[in-house]
Amino acid sequence: MIATLALLFAVALPQMIGPGVISTQDDEFGGSLTPDNATIYFDRSVPAHYLYTMWVSHLRNGKWVTPEMLPFSGTWRDSDPVLSPDGRTLLFASDRPVDGVDRHRFSIWLSTKRRAAGVIRMLSAVQ
Repeated sequence: MIATLALLFAVALPQMIGPGVISTQDDEFGGSLTPDNATIYFDRSVPAHYLYTMWVSHLRNGKWVTPEMLPFSGTWRDSDPVLSPDGRTLLFASDRPVDGVDRHRFSIWLSTKRRAAGVIRMLSAVQ
């Protein structure tokens, strides 16, 4: 009985992902893994500028490769990437303009990959 309870309440210990590659001296946060655990999307912030940028890294031969900033990130504050369960849609918060108007607030955006280019659209405004 005690062994069964121990298994039910066992908690995996946190582990650092990609020390020196993904987990660095920079401010990384908000990671989301693909279903196969081979790709991670995450944020980096530049504290002095409060610019949040989203990055991606891939696991190759058991090691995380140098992350690349997502092609649509880097101009506005893009934050908190979360993948859909099938790994095909990336949801994130951003203060990017809507219809050319800077609303000075965050909205929920989504990006879906279709062929070589991704499609980005606003899902909803954050209240």
